[in-house]
Amino acid sequence: MKKMVKISEKNVKKVEKSIKFFDVAIISLMILASIYLILNYDKLMSSASAEIQYYGLWALFGFTFLFEFLPQVISPDYSLLLAIGLGINIYWVVIVTIVASAIGSWWAFIIGYHYGFRAIAPLFGEKQIDGVLRFWGKYGKWFVLAAGIIPLPIPYIPVIFGALRMRKRDFILWGIIPRAIGFIATGIVGYYWLNWLIGFF
Repeated sequence: MKKMVKISEKNVKKVEKSIKFFDVAIISLMILASIYLILNYDKLMSSASAEIQYYGLWALFGFTFLFEFLPQVISPDYSLLLAIGLGINIYWVVIVTIVASAIGSWWAFIIGYHYGFRAIAPLFGEKQIDGVLRFWGKYGKWFVLAAGIIPLPIPYIPVIFGALRMRKRDFILWGIIPRAIGFIATGIVGYYWLNWLIGFF
């Protein structure tokens, strides 16, 4: 594995820069959208239409899929909360987030499962991989469970779990299902919290 990582070390920094740029760009857009939403909530709700519901759900699906498929630190919880804030039906928001997350996670896991460390060597440095291996060696399934439920500081990276040859059934039980439950909780708590926040302003 170390030889494989060293060979791809030239590409690691380039890929890391691309991922960081993606993270910064998306986080900046979400912050700006959140501020705009809070300041113009009444205006947006008065002009809300079926188009917002339809395209908003497709955008939510796309972002959630990318957040789960690509190795980065952004959690779909943020896009879920933003969609709820835009007035999109909370039930559809949660369902779409769960489905997109499950598909993105499963595809990433399968890529890692079939290609092993070849799939992750270009994406991570040797120290990062060694860190994940240490956590995996100590906590195993509990590491996957914590990563699935807690957005930060533990990254949820299905491609690594696949590369570590976790059993598919265990990944579903310890990764995908708890993550879905986490989205349901985020949706419920976020709905009431956002209503309180918007009412406060």
